[in-house]
Amino acid sequence: MQMNLCVFFLSELFNMCIVHVYILNSCLNTTIVPIFKNKNGNVSDTSNYRPVAVATVVLKLLEHFIVSGISPFLDTTDNQFGFKAGHSTDQCTFLLNQTASYFVTHGSSVHAVFLDASKAFDRVLHMK
Repeated sequence: MQMNLCVFFLSELFNMCIVHVYILNSCLNTTIVPIFKNKNGNVSDTSNYRPVAVATVVLKLLEHFIVSGISPFLDTTDNQFGFKAGHSTDQCTFLLNQTASYFVTHGSSVHAVFLDASKAFDRVLHMK
């Protein structure tokens, strides 16, 4: 019985948050934890850390329900490889190799440009 009551109150809370487009500040509190990237790298180099936000349980539950509700409408193409379940850079590399091989075997030259945008997000001015 207590579980049903808990589910009911969480459901009411989440519905009110969505209807009123408001989330309590206490639910939005997150803790940023630096995660070390390269174990062989320099410990004092700040670029060797990846920030991970640890959110509250209530916010994680709300995010889960929102994502599960909208995920059927979030379509991607088969050419998207990053941040997609069941896809990896191996598939992307294979596709690039097959495409280049096709054009080379048919007498065409192949030119490629690769852009490393891994630091691009760090350069964006977020505060206006």
